[in-house]
Amino acid sequence: MIKELNTFLPHTTEYKPPTLNLNIKMHRFSFSVEAVKELGLKKGDKIAFAYDTEDVGIFYFYRSPVGFPLQVVKTRQGSIRLTATNAAASKEIKKHLGLLENRSFKVKKDTAPFNGREAWFITKY
Repeated sequence: MIKELNTFLPHTTEYKPPTLNLNIKMHRFSFSVEAVKELGLKKGDKIAFAYDTEDVGIFYFYRSPVGFPLQVVKTRQGSIRLTATNAAASKEIKKHLGLLENRSFKVKKDTAPFNGREAWFITKY
């Protein structure tokens, strides 16, 4: 049987989940292109991170006037990611979640109540 591969094949793109990527060495928080769309983030938004010391394994993040400003980084494919960098916050997240290396976390636009506000969240698991 001969199978011909040509431009008439249907084009498929692999689904990429929206993620928040934590680069521990660079102390960088990067929202994937998909996460930017899913959460409605834009350049200049300020994102704060928070956690409950008694609830290990979950970290919250939300828009805040005193949060870390998101900056634009273009990917090689020309898509836009939004990132923030802060060494102290990166170290706290690493410690609270017990991270030993860089990690990507799936994010959703679902929120949870946290300390009197609605916040997005990531879980260690």
